[in-house]
Amino acid sequence: MVRSDFPKFRECYGDSQLRGTVSVRFEIALSGTVACANSSDSTFPDDAIVACVVNVFAGMQFPKPQGGTVTVIYPIMLAPG
Repeated sequence: MVRSDFPKFRECYGDSQLRGTVSVRFEIALSGTVACANSSDSTFPDDAIVACVVNVFAGMQFPKPQGGTVTVIYPIMLAPG
C-alpha cells in the first residue's frame, strides 16, 4: 500500500540534495483510514519535507484491519539520485 504512494514522497523531496530517514508512526483505524500520523525519530534535516511525508501518510487508505486498530512505524529513506 505504501509503495503506491512513493511518487508523492518524491514530490515532497523535490530536488533536495539532503539525505536521511523520515520515520512515520501512524495508526490505521477500523475504517482503514489513518487516524493519526506523526514523525517518529526521523533523521532527515528538513522539517518541511518531513511534514510533507507525514501528510502523505495521513491521507492514505488501507484495508480495514481485522481485530482492532493497527499502529505502524514506517521508515522512508530519502537521498539524491
